[in-house]
Amino acid sequence: ILLIQDDPTDAGAVREALIRSSDGPFQVEWVRRCFDGLGRLVLEGSETKEKADRIAAVLVDLFLPDSQGIETFNLVFRAAPQIPILVLSSSQDEAVAKLAVRQGAQDYLLKGRLDGYMLPKAVGNMVERAVVLAKSEWIEEINLPPYIRHTTTPSDKLVFSVGSTTVAEAERELIIKTLERAGNNKAEAARQLG
Repeated sequence: ILLIQDDPTDAGAVREALIRSSDGPFQVEWVRRCFDGLGRLVLEGSETKEKADRIAAVLVDLFLPDSQGIETFNLVFRAAPQIPILVLSSSQDEAVAKLAVRQGAQDYLLKGRLDGYMLPKAVGNMVERAVVLAKSEWIEEINLPPYIRHTTTPSDKLVFSVGSTTVAEAERELIIKTLERAGNNKAEAARQLG
């Protein structure tokens, strides 16, 4: 998880909630400026990037020292439209966070209401939407990455088998395919992902 947040106290609270989560633990990489986050996202597209170091999601505060408001979201989104983004907002900036969701962010959470339960659940759900997408009726087996195979069990529960890759990588691949089918329109892809 890439955390773009300038306030060390807020960043520490987010990191602790995610690292100690029973839904994780999540690996959290923290940067303080939008520019640093963009640099990390550019590295994400690098062919030489190690699989274990891939970014599964971005958590971003929209008001940073080097970027303010919706422009922060727009910069991050343009750098990595295939990676789900969760906006962290103060209550006075909630309207801007809602605008970011309308423009393609997966969701937003108020910084003053983050806790060790809600934040990891939101991040986990955001990352796992791609897996849920795989069981939706409009996904064809042929469109799934080769390392994911799904079958139904006698109880009609969907079972995913993941080969030598992580579930996060599989989810990322599904998100990318959804974005491609949606013509790289993140809002449409988010709607399709539910």
